[in-house]
Amino acid sequence: MVADLRNALRLHCSDYEDSGRQWGWKAPRSMYLLPFLAERFPSLRFLHLVRDGRDMAFAKTQGGIRKHGTAILGKDERALRRPLRSAALWSSVNVAVASYGDEHMAERYLRIRFEDLCERPASTTADILRFFRLSGDAEALATAVDLPNSVGRWRSGERSVIDELERLAEPGLVRFGYITSRTAAG
Repeated sequence: MVADLRNALRLHCSDYEDSGRQWGWKAPRSMYLLPFLAERFPSLRFLHLVRDGRDMAFAKTQGGIRKHGTAILGKDERALRRPLRSAALWSSVNVAVASYGDEHMAERYLRIRFEDLCERPASTTADILRFFRLSGDAEALATAVDLPNSVGRWRSGERSVIDELERLAEPGLVRFGYITSRTAAG
């Protein structure tokens, strides 16, 4: 895997090596490899974009479950029906990434909630530019950000399913500020 990564970088980044220019990529599944990548790239900066796990559980596309569910979820979680299985995977993976980023990457890790980007695009974009040490007009860049119809799609789900989903995904939903602790709420 390390050799494959070196070869891929040699092919794709040869123009950047001599110029000293920064480079990066947008690949959400990079989160599954964060420790591997962070250990090999000591100056790696990682933006963790988190979206409400309840919305993710009701998404039409569920590639994460198909590709990674077996490796990450336990037997009981793998037996759950789709929105619940998806919520369990979302919480497990995002909590692990956040914990690794907070504990091992410090100032090289930034977590942004998708909903915050949509609600406050200019200030959130400014935070992202600062994090990556990039110049740019945050106000102008923010004009490309729109709130998609799918934000809040979970609200149209059955209440019993949502309750179970929130129970399963509680660690992530609480950590990222989507709900308060259900045990504290009683």
